[in-house]
Amino acid sequence: IHYHEARLALEEGDSAGAATAFDLIETLSPTYSVTRRGYYLALEVQIRLKQGAAIEVVEKLVAELEATHLQMRDLGSQDFESISLYLGLCALGAKDRGAQLLREHVGLRRAKWPLPQTIMRVLEAEESRNPVQLRRTNATLAAAAGQRAF
Repeated sequence: IHYHEARLALEEGDSAGAATAFDLIETLSPTYSVTRRGYYLALEVQIRLKQGAAIEVVEKLVAELEATHLQMRDLGSQDFESISLYLGLCALGAKDRGAQLLREHVGLRRAKWPLPQTIMRVLEAEESRNPVQLRRTNATLAAAAGQRAF
């Protein structure tokens, strides 16, 4: 239940509430599945970023999250983990890598629900920042939204 409390608090912009709920979650265990590990790391990345954690802390968490992301991304339902990875990579000065992984996630995405607005906004901002990716991103966004590419 604390996972959900932390996530909801993040979604509502309550960083302190997210941190409080996260602190009640059992410490990351080596017995966790890769999916559970990824979700845990995604929560922790976002919380630590909001807390202004030291770069060394963020680097370690992002490296672990990226490793789990690459293992589980073929599941196609890792929106939260993908946006958390993007945010972490941006904080480390690797925005292009984060955008690339986010575009790849959208291309592999199998979820039937709409693409979260957070991901849509990031990819749209990337379009304007990097026009070379415009056609590919438009096609990816259209596919994710179930529309024809424009």
